[in-house]
Amino acid sequence: MTLSMPFKAVQGFNAIALHIPIFKENEFYGTIAGLIDLNMLSHTLTNAISPLKFIVSEDNIIFATNISDSLFLSNIDDIVKHMTSDNTISRTYPFTYHSHHFVIHTFGSLSDVADSINNAFRNTVLTYGLFLILFLIFCGILLFGLFETEKETTTELEIALKKEVEALKVYKETQEKLNILNNFIYNTSITMQAEEVVQKFLETIFTLIPKIEKGVLWLAIGNSIMPVASIGYDKEILKNLILDKTYESKLWTKPIIIEKIGISGFPENFRNYARQLGLEEIKETLIIPIIVSDEYAGHLSLDIFKDDVHFGKEDIDLANTVSKIISFYLSIQGALNALKREVDLNALLASKLETIIDFISKASFKETNEEFFSKLLDLTLSLIEEGEMGSVLLRFGNKLKYVASSGYDITLLNKLRIDLEREQQLVEKGKAKIIKSIGIVGLEESEKDLALKIGIDKVRFTITASFFVDEEYYGGVFIDSTKEENPFTSDSIEVMKAVSNLGSLFLRTKKLFEGLENELKIDRIIRGISEHLDFENESSNYMKEAFRLIKVVFDYIEYLKLSVRIEERYIHALLFDDNVRLIRNDTSEFIFDEEKNFETLEKINYEIEKDFIEIGVSKGSETDVDTLNQLELAILPSIKSFFIYKDRSKLFADIMIAFARAIDSKDPYTRLHSENVTKYAYFFGIHLGLDNKALKTLVFAAVLHDVGKIGVSDIILLKNGNLTQEEFSEVKIHPEKGFEIVSAIEGLKEVARVLRHHHERWDGIGYPDGLKEEQIPYLSRILTIVDSFDAMTTDRPYRKAKSIEEAMNEIERNAGLQFDPQLAKKFIELKDKIMDALDFSIEKILTAILRI
Repeated sequence: MTLSMPFKAVQGFNAIALHIPIFKENEFYGTIAGLIDLNMLSHTLTNAISPLKFIVSEDNIIFATNISDSLFLSNIDDIVKHMTSDNTISRTYPFTYHSHHFVIHTFGSLSDVADSINNAFRNTVLTYGLFLILFLIFCGILLFGLFETEKETTTELEIALKKEVEALKVYKETQEKLNILNNFIYNTSITMQAEEVVQKFLETIFTLIPKIEKGVLWLAIGNSIMPVASIGYDKEILKNLILDKTYESKLWTKPIIIEKIGISGFPENFRNYARQLGLEEIKETLIIPIIVSDEYAGHLSLDIFKDDVHFGKEDIDLANTVSKIISFYLSIQGALNALKREVDLNALLASKLETIIDFISKASFKETNEEFFSKLLDLTLSLIEEGEMGSVLLRFGNKLKYVASSGYDITLLNKLRIDLEREQQLVEKGKAKIIKSIGIVGLEESEKDLALKIGIDKVRFTITASFFVDEEYYGGVFIDSTKEENPFTSDSIEVMKAVSNLGSLFLRTKKLFEGLENELKIDRIIRGISEHLDFENESSNYMKEAFRLIKVVFDYIEYLKLSVRIEERYIHALLFDDNVRLIRNDTSEFIFDEEKNFETLEKINYEIEKDFIEIGVSKGSETDVDTLNQLELAILPSIKSFFIYKDRSKLFADIMIAFARAIDSKDPYTRLHSENVTKYAYFFGIHLGLDNKALKTLVFAAVLHDVGKIGVSDIILLKNGNLTQEEFSEVKIHPEKGFEIVSAIEGLKEVARVLRHHHERWDGIGYPDGLKEEQIPYLSRILTIVDSFDAMTTDRPYRKAKSIEEAMNEIERNAGLQFDPQLAKKFIELKDKIMDALDFSIEKILTAILRI
């Protein structure tokens, strides 16, 4: 994959070309090219970063900026000189990604800084008469803040760029797989020897799934299952293994991974051969059954011999998808053999049917419908000499369209509204049929004048060759005659049957490849959601990114709506553009206000049990409803799993809150202690800049820090006065008790460790383990301060609460003794703000850190 230098596209926008080479038999065959709209890229990056000005360049050419569209494709040097005047602070940040060398330039205006300084000077120095040194300190802080912001901006910009390049990388991987399949399908002739085809097929699977070490393709021959192609095994030994079809068909009904398959499944007289092949050494085997006309026709066995290599779901899906190709090839061979038998049985038809067989062998499934069926119509008219005019009608979704004609104006034909149901009834289920006076039967009165203009009113007899794909009507060839007597013969019927088979074959092949392509595209979306989207994401961001992945592959999708049921509650979501609407309620049906904007769109729905999903696409777009239903079926479980996770997270948070309140309720004086400590811990953690993982651990530890008191006597906890040494010893065991309780909960091991040490002291004389200084976990040191602060500022039976100032002074006096001195200093910085922490609700805190 390569990216071009930036250039001006013929459509008028600035662009970079993406080129993906395609190789055929190790020779360059062509390239897939796409354009990246740089204006759109700049808009994306601008939304991803703060309002600083930026320029992104490659090889000195600007391809993204939020300064002015006129700068696109300009040389960076002149612009940077202009931007880095005496009135500007700038930074340059180069980085390399996938062999592309990018440079990010960010700029901040000194005039903006000067305005801030001027305002600060007036407010601080003139109004309050503070010393000039404070003003200078403020300037330094302001400039430092600007540089820090700039640094964060540059990092975010790099992340956004890398994200776009990563998306291209995933696209490349999918496209490479499609190229491999494309190469196999379009370069495998249906007249090719079966032995060559099946070996080529097996080699294709090995290319797509490189972890496979050895493999065998087993196919039904009579009542036996025999190895017809293999890689890695001794073919002379392998051909001795002949299996029973009835027995094997019962074993392999669906794709399955088997560990250490061994040789026990072989009959006794075959086990020595299996042993010679080394089958006892196999670590994992992937079995993929091959089904032809709903009947077991063989299977693939793909083997791994390494202990540390394993098959995954993606391998199963890919192998299963590719196996459909060989299933289809076998069905084609069956149809072709039947056609050849007709040649042998009917000498009069031999030359015409051989002409059709020759046409099949030369047909290219790369051709468009229009190209292929124009040739097929010409062939049919040359074989049905009684025919005078002809046309080919094809099905697209639930509509019919003429794609070829002879003797008619195809533009006028396509102005006729052809009813699909009427056509199906007209041709019934027959492959070939003679219809008398098809003319203008069934047309609406308003269209009859058009039919007269076309000339179809003169048609007296029509012979049809209908196309069927998976037993569904897909159109047909219509050969017309204006003769008063039926000119078509039984031989004409036989020829049209062959034409029916040929047209159906082409459409089935096209549908097969499109299905494979769509399966890979859908797999790419699901893989992108599972690998790149974290359940820890906030719900709206998760859904927005999921919709973005869908839009990258299916750009004609305008919106996505879904409702999923979790127990007795429902979550409704509407996704469109960059917007996400989420509603939780108790009803299964919900209408968003924005839905009125989508009334003109075509809607494709899918429902399973109580879950519902709807995709909206523009009317008139060539939409494959089956593909979109597959997409809906694939993404619904992933999205529902995400919401179940969030629901369980909220349930877990509710249980934690209830547990903490139950403990606090034992003592009316500490009724809100755990909640207050949690609020102070969250507030202080944000002030310290903790990341979300650390903040979550701290908050959970704060909620549960006194859970060990469940094992302490109420008499001691409620005592109005000083505790005896014995009583105090019992209280001191609560951190250990809490550790025992919480560490037993999966996923809370680190939380348990933090709360165990919240009564340790910096000087080492705390409990339960007498840790000191940095031996004490960092989060435990934070918890120690906020726990002590709430205890000091709360009334107790034996004393009144201290004021905020008194508590802060106490923390300052004990810095370096009880408390981490640096953390104590940081906490004291919050002296004037710390009570704002109590404005948070514990429910909102847990919702925020769990990103529910």
